Amino acid sequence: MFDKDQLSVRMACRDMRDAYDQSVSSISVTPFRIAFACMTGELGEVELPSPDVVTRAVEGMRARGLRPSTISFHMPWTEDAALHEQRVLALLRALAGTDAVTDVGFNCHTPITTAVARAVATFIPKLESLFLTHGPEPYELGPHKPPPHRAIPPPPQPAEVESAAASVVELLRLTGPSLKTLFLCADAGGRHVPAQALRSVSFCSSLRSLQLALPPWPESVDSMAQVLADEDLLLQDISVISTLRSLELTGGGCWVPPAHMRLTLADALGSALSRLTGLTCLKIRVRRLTHYWSGMSGFDPMYDASDLNGQVHELLDGDQVERAQVLLAAAAAEWRVVAAAVRRMPGLAELRVPMRANLADLTALTALTCLRVGQLVSPEAFDAMANTAAIGGTLATHSLPPSLRRLETHIPLSVRVLASLQPAALLPGAPPCSLLACGRLRGRPNQAWCLDFERMDVAAGRLTPEAVATFRRAVFVLGHFDVRDPDWNSRGVCVCAGREVARPPLPPVDVDNVRMVTHFSSWMGELVALRLEWLALSNMWLTPQDLRGMAHLMGGLKGLELRGSRYAPAGLLQLAGMQELKALRLGSDSWREIFEDDEFLYDSLDGVFLALTAAPAGKDASWPVPLPKLQWVQIFVADDEVEDMEAALASAKANLESRGSGARLYVSVAS
Repeated sequence: MFDKDQLSVRMACRDMRDAYDQSVSSISVTPFRIAFACMTGELGEVELPSPDVVTRAVEGMRARGLRPSTISFHMPWTEDAALHEQRVLALLRALAGTDAVTDVGFNCHTPITTAVARAVATFIPKLESLFLTHGPEPYELGPHKPPPHRAIPPPPQPAEVESAAASVVELLRLTGPSLKTLFLCADAGGRHVPAQALRSVSFCSSLRSLQLALPPWPESVDSMAQVLADEDLLLQDISVISTLRSLELTGGGCWVPPAHMRLTLADALGSALSRLTGLTCLKIRVRRLTHYWSGMSGFDPMYDASDLNGQVHELLDGDQVERAQVLLAAAAAEWRVVAAAVRRMPGLAELRVPMRANLADLTALTALTCLRVGQLVSPEAFDAMANTAAIGGTLATHSLPPSLRRLETHIPLSVRVLASLQPAALLPGAPPCSLLACGRLRGRPNQAWCLDFERMDVAAGRLTPEAVATFRRAVFVLGHFDVRDPDWNSRGVCVCAGREVARPPLPPVDVDNVRMVTHFSSWMGELVALRLEWLALSNMWLTPQDLRGMAHLMGGLKGLELRGSRYAPAGLLQLAGMQELKALRLGSDSWREIFEDDEFLYDSLDGVFLALTAAPAGKDASWPVPLPKLQWVQIFVADDEVEDMEAALASAKANLESRGSGARLYVSVAS
C-alpha cells in the first residue's frame, strides 16, 4: 500500500508521462550509448532494445495518446542484420492503424529489406516524406578514440549490393506514388546502390522535393562508359517528374574527367534540367561540376584539390597556355548548359551551383531571391583567360535580378566585378540584398571577403589610378548590400590586394613627395561611408598614416584584421585611440621582414603591446586607457616561433588580463 504522499507522486508522474506521450511528434530508434558517445567521445558496448521491448514501449505510448508524425532509425553496423530488421519491423507493426505518421527516415546501417519495404507501405499508409541515407556510423570519436572493430563494416559482397538495390526499388515502387519529399543517398545499409536502382525515382509521380546523391565513380576512366550512361538515364527519369519544385544533386565522381567527357556530361545534364521548367529551387553540388571548393560545397572529398583558378594558374606558370584555355572552355560550357536550363524556369527562386558564372545570364532570372555560385565573372571576361569585369574601356554595368535578397560566392568578388553590379531598387521598408563573398573558407568558416584587387590592378608594386577609381565605384555599389558577418552579426569587409603586396598609388605629377599619398587618402577612406564594424586588410603595405586614418575616421570598428599586410610594429600605436575595438588579429610576417635580430624584434613588440594593453591606473589617472573595450588579441606566427612570441608578450598578456574584463591575448600557429 502507498501512503497519501507516495500516491500523489505516482499520480503526478503518471499524468506527466501521459502529457509527454501525447506531445511527442517524433520517434527515433537510436542506441543510447551512441548518443552518449557523441557527447563524451566514449563508446563502450552498443546496446539496442530487443524487438519485444520496442513493441511494448510503442504500444504503451500509443495507449497514452501517442500520435507521432515522424519516425527514424539510426542503427550501427552489426553482423546480425536480421535482428536489426526485426527491430524495425516491430516498430512499424506497433504503429499499425495510426494515420498520423507522414515522415520516415532510415539512417546509418538500418537494413532496408523487402520485408521492411512492404511493412512501410502497409503500416504507414499516409507516407509523404522518405529519407534514406546510410553508411557512416552516427558517431565520430576521432583518431585517438577509434570505434570498436565490430563497428566497421567489411567490404560489400555482390549479393548484398544486389539485395540492397532490389529493396530500395521495392520501397520506392510501393511508396513512391504518394511521396512529396525524397532524400535518397546512393548507398543503402552501407552498400552502394547502382544507378539503375536509383532510377526507381520515376515511381514518385507526385514528388515535389528531391535530394539525390549520385553513385561514386569507378577509379579508372576505362569503366566510365556504363556509369555515364546510367547517370544520363537517371537524369532523364528525374526530368519527367512534372510536379518537382525543388531538386538537389550531390555526389558523383570525385575526380575531374577529361575535357571532351565534361562537355558530353554537361549536355546530358542540360537536357534533363531544361524539362524541369517548374523548379523553384535548384542546388547542384555534384563533385565534377564544383569549380570552386569551400565549406559551402557540402562535402570535401578533395580537401587539397585546387579550384579552377588554382588549376589555371598552375598551367600558366608552367607555360601550358593551351591546356589552361581548354580547361576554362570546359568550365564555360558547363555553366552555359546550366544557364540555358534555368532560363526556362520562370519561377526559380533559389539557385546554388559552385561554378564559374557569367553575370549576363542572371538578369533574366527575375524571380531569383537566393544565388550562390563559385565565382561571378563579367561577359567581357567569361571566355578570356583573365578573370576581369572589363578588359579596357568603360566599365560596363550588369543588373542583378530585382528580387535578389541573398548573393554568395565561394571565392572573393573582384573589385571590378562588384563595381559593375547594378543592384535593383529597393521597395520602401524592404531589407537590402545580403552579400557573402568567399564565405566559409577552409579553416575560417563564415569569413566574408568582399573586395579583391586583380593582377591588372597592380603595376610595379603599386595600385593603379584606374584601380582606385574602380574601387570608389565598388564601394558605392557595396553600400547597397548588407555585408553582415554571420559570426559577429556585424557589417564587415575584407580587402585583398591580390597575390602581391601592394603599395599606395603614385601621387599626381604635381606632388613631389611619394609619402604624401597613402592607401587611406587615395581609396581606403571611401570605406568610412559604409559605417563598418569590422575590417580586414590583406597584402597591403600600410603606413602609420594609414593606421592613423583608420583610428580617426573609422573609430566605430569593433574588429580589425591585418594578417598578410605589411607595416612597422610601431605603427600599431596609432590604433590606441579606437574606443570601440574589441578584436585585433595580426600576423608576424611583416615584422620578420623588418627585424633581422630576434631579440630586437621581441623587445620592440614588447614595448608596442605593453602600451596598447596598459591597464587603468585608477580614477585620477591623467591619461586615457588605450583600446578600452579590447577583449581579444590574436597573433599568428610560424610553428617554431610560438613559445618565443608568448614569452616576449607575457607582460602584455598580463596587462590585458589585469583589466578584469576577461580580455585575452593569444599566440596561434598561422595556417
